[in-house]
Amino acid sequence: MSEIEAGVKPALISVRPTTAESKWAGKECPHCKKPISAGENAVLCPKCYTPHHKDCWTTHGNVCGLDQTPANIMERAGRATSPAADAAPAATLAPVKAVAQSPVAPKPAPVKPAASPVGAAAAPPAAAGGGAASARAMRSAARRAQAQLTTWPHLLMPEFLSAVLLMIGLTVMAWFVNAPLEEHSNPNHTPNPSKAPWYFLNLQELLLHMHPGLAGVVIPTVIIVLLMAIPYLDINSDDTGVWFSGAQGKKVFWISATYTFFWAWALILADEFIGVRAVIENAIPVLKISWLSEIVTQTMVPTAIMWVVAVGLYVAIAHLKPTVRDVMIAYFTAFVIAWILLALVGSAFRGPAMVLYLPWNMPARIA
Repeated sequence: MSEIEAGVKPALISVRPTTAESKWAGKECPHCKKPISAGENAVLCPKCYTPHHKDCWTTHGNVCGLDQTPANIMERAGRATSPAADAAPAATLAPVKAVAQSPVAPKPAPVKPAASPVGAAAAPPAAAGGGAASARAMRSAARRAQAQLTTWPHLLMPEFLSAVLLMIGLTVMAWFVNAPLEEHSNPNHTPNPSKAPWYFLNLQELLLHMHPGLAGVVIPTVIIVLLMAIPYLDINSDDTGVWFSGAQGKKVFWISATYTFFWAWALILADEFIGVRAVIENAIPVLKISWLSEIVTQTMVPTAIMWVVAVGLYVAIAHLKPTVRDVMIAYFTAFVIAWILLALVGSAFRGPAMVLYLPWNMPARIA
């Protein structure tokens, strides 16, 4: 007993425009045994995913040519057929009716392909739709027709090659770069300077300029939450996979990178050689009280400076009339540049007592 006889409601399938990149392009239709060419409308069986010509599917009772799976074609709102396409079936029925009423049935005239319902349905979407299809609908159909990438080999193969190249690079470095092990750690002797691992050097650099709770807890938490929120803020799927999302994205990247590089170095040098905390305490002597100074000079002032710099970044790209993605690119670039720069300063520019030195003027480590 078939699904129709059993009373099961047939599934709904959509018409898929065929392009040269479509997975079903060139495959044979089970009904007419002809390949599906680019530019033709096709439907896929909901059970076995076998492609069919749209016209073949409807002509043979809306069932699959292989397993007879029924499915109705879903007509999308807004795809109004043209009056010429609606009048085509009536035009084909008129000669048949005249032949039936004639006492002597003449030889039927050959039916032109353009006048048949199949021919009318096989017309290009622009002609069948009377030009009513919007550009958004056309882009959506093109995205649906794109070939999908699979985990193997499109993802795993590049990852495997990257891992192999990394191992080769580390092996070559081990041959030419001497990395001797130091003596065992001595809890009674703290090296000067005592630095965190490389992945925490940026946070250690922040600890030199603000309250430890702000630098070690609040700022990392806020950054992680904002990074997690990016996919929920930038929900547009256009230009996905395109570097910097186009030409304007590249401009936003360079503006953000230059802006962040300048302000990061400016703030580090100002706090190192001018001393923001000392200047504020000398201007307001009451702030020399330790707990009050920590609240104002080590928490409130750094927070206000970071907010001003963050807002200034948006002002710097405002003349480009940025989209949501442009804003995300700008702030993510600022995060990456600041993260790398703070780690670089902590590893190469901080000497004994965590004082700022040029790398070539770095004094010997104090015992």
